[in-house]
Amino acid sequence: MAVIKADAYGHGALACAQALERDAPAFAVACIEEAITLRQGGVTTPSYC
Repeated sequence: MAVIKADAYGHGALACAQALERDAPAFAVACIEEAITLRQGGVTTPSYC
């Protein structure tokens, strides 16, 4: 599980998620809004908050 909360610690959550999506089985985010942002950006890997 890759932790990408808080905008991937300032690195851009969507860009990091897209780069890691192939290798990470899931993502940890801080809140539902972050998970929604990833989903709206096309990330289909599960996100957990």
